[in-house]
Amino acid sequence: MTVTKPLHELSIAEAGRALRAGTVSSVALTQHALARTQMSGFTGMLSAELRGGYREAERFISSLRLATYAASLGGHETLVVHPSAMWGGYMTPDERRARGLSDSLVRISVGLEDERDLIADFTRALGS
Repeated sequence: MTVTKPLHELSIAEAGRALRAGTVSSVALTQHALARTQMSGFTGMLSAELRGGYREAERFISSLRLATYAASLGGHETLVVHPSAMWGGYMTPDERRARGLSDSLVRISVGLEDERDLIADFTRALGS
């Protein structure tokens, strides 16, 4: 595997557009603007709200080939979490929404894969 400039260095807005991930929450964009004033680079964490709710989030994640559906984030490989699915047995839908965990929220921890491969994988999964 060749490691090139990681997707971490793309802004959250660029990554959201590149992945066609639907809407990026205004909170995430606000925090991104703050981060730009404080940091010279960015982490590999991305949150996206996918159009279509719970089923679309599950379908998207199960369609990925490079990223791994995980219970936690962090590692050298790209990991994806669907918080609503993880916490469904512990919190009611109202409790999840109160904590900002919508049914369509997907969290991504970008690993060391080539950004072009990841974008292609995410775009393919979104379109499948």
